[in-house]
Formats: sequence, C-alpha cells, structure tokens
Amino acid sequence: MRPLAPAVLLLLAALSACSSAPRIEVESPPLVARVPDDGRTVAHCFGDLPHIEGSAPFVLGGACCHYPSPEIVEAYRRDGTISDDDSTVTLLALYRTKGIQLETDHRGCNNRCSFGPHVVKGGRCMVAPTPGTVNYEEIRSGRFPRRSAEPHTGD
Repeated sequence: MRPLAPAVLLLLAALSACSSAPRIEVESPPLVARVPDDGRTVAHCFGDLPHIEGSAPFVLGGACCHYPSPEIVEAYRRDGTISDDDSTVTLLALYRTKGIQLETDHRGCNNRCSFGPHVVKGGRCMVAPTPGTVNYEEIRSGRFPRRSAEPHTGD
C-alpha cells in the first residue's frame, strides 16, 4: 500500500490547486420578483408579447417597441396609428435618425449594451429585454425607477 501514498498526495495537491484558482463569475440578470404589479399589465409591447391594439410605434411616441416588421406595420395601419404611406422602410429610417438600435443591429444584451438602457427608460436600445429578468418585467409593466439616462459612451 505504500506505492499508493505518493499518488494520493499528488491527487490531493492537484485538487488543492484547483480550489485555489481564481473563479470567473459571470453576472447573470436578476430574476423577477421585485416589480410590484399584477403580472398581467402590458404597458409596452415587444419581442414575444403580442402587439397592444391601438399602440403606435415607439419612435412616434407610442408604446409599441416591436421591430417594425411588415406584420407590425400592417397592425399600425389597421389601428390607424400610421398612414398608409408609412412603411417598414420609413419607420426604420426614423429609428436610425434617432440613433435607436434595433434587434437587427444586435441582440441578447438585455439592454445592458453601450446603447442601453431600453428606450422606454431613456436609452437608445430597443432590443427586446431577456424574458424572466427584472428588466423584462419593468419594460413590460412600465413600472421602474425613474432616473435620468446616463450619457452614452459608445456607438
């Protein structure tokens, strides 16, 4: 049994080295539970949420933060929130002139990118927030701490 002793010591040394290695922790978005509402209030539609009937595009002062796809543009026309002359192209141009980033520019940032916060919070990112996060529930419900947007540092 003596020959196993050096092997065990070597294994213990290796395990000890692993446990003292620096850990890299990735900050994950906080989960829901901090937004005081009924869970059904939809103040802004986006991503997987259905379009709020009668809501105009965000760029025109409305509550709809959906990407202006042909289907959404058709819903705007049915709702009477845009004219028949407006199109996906004209809405995309409006978002671009205001410097608003859309899901075609990037995705998966949960509005923590250099263009964030989300546009409804005063930022320039209109990428749909990550479901299951406080940010998602805040944008959906329209209930979040009001503070001035911090200056944007990147393009």
